[in-house]
Amino acid sequence: MTTSAQDQTGRPEHTSSRGRLPRSTAALVAVVALSVAFAGSGGAVAGSLITSKQIKDNTITSADVKNKTITSNDLANSALPRPGATGPAGPAGAPGPAGPAGPVTGDVPSGVTLRGSFYLTAPQGSPAGVASAADISPGLRNANGLPVTVVTQEGVKPPQCGGSIWNPTAAPGHICVFIALSLGYDQDSLEVYRQGDPQNPASNSATTGRIGPAGGVILAATAGTDLHFLRGVWAATAP
Repeated sequence: MTTSAQDQTGRPEHTSSRGRLPRSTAALVAVVALSVAFAGSGGAVAGSLITSKQIKDNTITSADVKNKTITSNDLANSALPRPGATGPAGPAGAPGPAGPAGPVTGDVPSGVTLRGSFYLTAPQGSPAGVASAADISPGLRNANGLPVTVVTQEGVKPPQCGGSIWNPTAAPGHICVFIALSLGYDQDSLEVYRQGDPQNPASNSATTGRIGPAGGVILAATAGTDLHFLRGVWAATAP
C-alpha cells in the first residue's frame, strides 16, 4: 500500500511498507552474522593458542579424556603396572606313572630271583667216592652271600624253597639247590661251598652251606656204579 504526504516544500512524499525492515529484525540478522563469523574462525584460533601453559595444573580430569586413547607411551615408567610378589607354592601334583626299569648291573636288586642249572659227571667205571664239582655263578653279586639249602629228589622241600625243577623259587635271602636227576652219586653227600673268606678273600679256605657274593661250588661224590652223573637247578633271591 502506498501513501503520500507533503513535505515542508509542499511536494508529496511517497513511502512503502516493503522498503525497510523493522528494527528488531535487522538486529537479529546482525547477531546471526556475527556468530557465524566467530564460529568459522574462533575454533582454529583457540586451538592454536591453547597450550599446556594456558591449562591450570590439576584441572584436567578423567572425564575430559576420551576412553581408550591413553597408551603406555603416554605414561611415565612409574605409572606402568608392575608384577606383584610371588605367591606361595601350590600343592604337589599327583605322582606320574612309573618309568621302565633300568638295566640291571652290579648287585642283585632286592627281591630279584636268579636261576641256573648245574651238571656233575665222573669217569666211567665203578669206583666209589670220586668227587666232582660244578660252579654256581649267578652273574650278579649278592652283597653278603646267601645260605644254601639242598633239596634231594625224594626230599621234602622246606619253606624257603618252592616251585619245581622247571621253575624253582627261593625265599628272599636264600639259595635253593634242587637235584633233578642222579645216577651213581650219593645225593646226601652233595655240598655247596663258599670260596675264600670275607676277612681274607685271597685265602684258600672254604665254608660249606653258603655261597659268596660271586657264587660258589657244588661238590658231590660217586657211589660206585658204572655210570655217574648228577643234574639239577638252583634259584637265588636277593634279600
